[in-house]
Amino acid sequence: MILWLALYLQQRAAFLFSLLLQVFASLAFLAAGPLLLSGISGEGLAPLAHTGFWTPAVLGLAAQIGAWRLQGLARSGRDTGIDGVSLQRLGQLLLAWGAGWWALALASEVLRFVSDNMQASVLLVLAALSAVVWMLLALRTRWRELAMLCSLLAPVAGLILIHAWHPLYHPAANFGWLGWAAVIAVHLLSVAGCCLACWHWSCVICC
Repeated sequence: MILWLALYLQQRAAFLFSLLLQVFASLAFLAAGPLLLSGISGEGLAPLAHTGFWTPAVLGLAAQIGAWRLQGLARSGRDTGIDGVSLQRLGQLLLAWGAGWWALALASEVLRFVSDNMQASVLLVLAALSAVVWMLLALRTRWRELAMLCSLLAPVAGLILIHAWHPLYHPAANFGWLGWAAVIAVHLLSVAGCCLACWHWSCVICC
């Protein structure tokens, strides 16, 4: 909200404060909670009803909303009074920052409350659903950077595979067939969606 008002009122100090507030809130969360998903526990907590999930989720959503606002202003070319700052580059940075916090919120919740043998399948489905939402928003808003973000689904699925891998791992076990089918289907859709959002067929190379 501060970033939105700062751009509307063309207040550079408030604009910088909104960015610093994001960084401060993130550092405060990391300092107070478990770092890098180590040692997290769901004991005494209810799924989706605790600050361990909502804090990174809100940080991610706030950053992505800010990135959407910045890319809209950069595309319109309207004067914002924020000289010396590339709104497009800053929007890209905020988008990546927000996606990282959103991924952290989902991954930590799965590791807290989902049994070990089901974690990979649930993570794959959640990653696919997130990519679908981003793809639909990218198509609706013609947001190129968000469309390109959908192309990260395949590398993320690879990281999940590395996390779940063991000598007896079977990709179809424990509803793994559903997770991998969702990833493949969404990835193919995101290739087409990326091209429509970017309005240029060369983006297939990036997907």
